Amino acid sequence: MADALAIPIPTFILVLFDYPTDSKIPDRKLTQDLIFAGTLTKAICLKNFSLPIKVFGNLPRKWSSDELAPTLKLEDVLPQDTAPYELPDGIGLVWDTDSSENTHYFTYQQLNSPHKLSLYLAAELPVILPSFSPFAHLSRRII
Repeated sequence: MADALAIPIPTFILVLFDYPTDSKIPDRKLTQDLIFAGTLTKAICLKNFSLPIKVFGNLPRKWSSDELAPTLKLEDVLPQDTAPYELPDGIGLVWDTDSSENTHYFTYQQLNSPHKLSLYLAAELPVILPSFSPFAHLSRRII
């Protein structure tokens, strides 16, 4: 992101957000359950998501729970200090938007260090990231 800004002021590189926690992370079991932690406002694609997924976040004000795919299970927001411990076994989905490549937000995602990625890693969960993410190498490619 510092290179993209290309401004002549001192900068420091924050690669991933630190996610300090005093919680003991449970022994994890590898499952195919999908988890999404965060706002659905930027993840409109999950509204009609065809795979089962647990979403830890709030329902956007403009949405009705009747509009959600039956595969989406909305869970309460977890407290930040205990979220790594409280997340269930599964795979963390690091996806912020279904916007096209023609948006400023898409460009931002190519530079951004998503907070939910740090949460999933602190929780010792595997992750799925979009291929355009600067952290895509952390996601295992399944063919």
